[in-house]
Amino acid sequence: EKLDPETIERELKLEADEGELQIDRKRKQLLALEKRSRLVAGFEGELRLSDSLRKSQIAAKSPKDLLWVKSNEHIATIVNDEVYEISVTASSPLLAEIPTENLLVFLQEGKTGRLIAGEYARTDEIDSGAEIIRNYIFTIRKDSVDAARYSVGQRNLVHVYRKFSRPYRMIHKKDIAFLASDILSTSGWDGLVRHLWQGSEVIQVGPQTIAVKPKDEN
Repeated sequence: EKLDPETIERELKLEADEGELQIDRKRKQLLALEKRSRLVAGFEGELRLSDSLRKSQIAAKSPKDLLWVKSNEHIATIVNDEVYEISVTASSPLLAEIPTENLLVFLQEGKTGRLIAGEYARTDEIDSGAEIIRNYIFTIRKDSVDAARYSVGQRNLVHVYRKFSRPYRMIHKKDIAFLASDILSTSGWDGLVRHLWQGSEVIQVGPQTIAVKPKDEN
């Protein structure tokens, strides 16, 4: 079979172009992988290794410059004392009824048991598709910063309180629940309080207590 020099040259060029295309594709894939693997801090702060990496460093006879990490492993957290926040996700309608400027939270730190105080900053709304989820964001008070360092990234028990402009009588539900249970079952906590203290005004009904303004107080 007679070989056409032009055909051979054309086929060689196609093979060369295909080879360059594959090399270029590999190069782009490598650059993309390198970009995803490069960790860049979004703000200034203290780099804190995850518990697993910190334990491996402690167990090692000498700290290593190179650390082996698994895919999708939590490596570290960047901490900045000026941006500590408490995020509270709650579906209770009670929170929606309270003016946000009157909200106050206390978070119990797991290791020391200290209470971390936070004041309302903003509300972030997230559309989950099925419903709108409200995240109430609270900033940490300066006197709670030291305790907050131990709770970064943790899920802790949070107590949400309402700040009143004046003091009110706080009544525990358990103390009055059985004084007139028939009234409670038909008229709720508001009705029970008005039945027990005629002329009184219910300011807020909480999970465990009720804020009440007695009749004789202006």
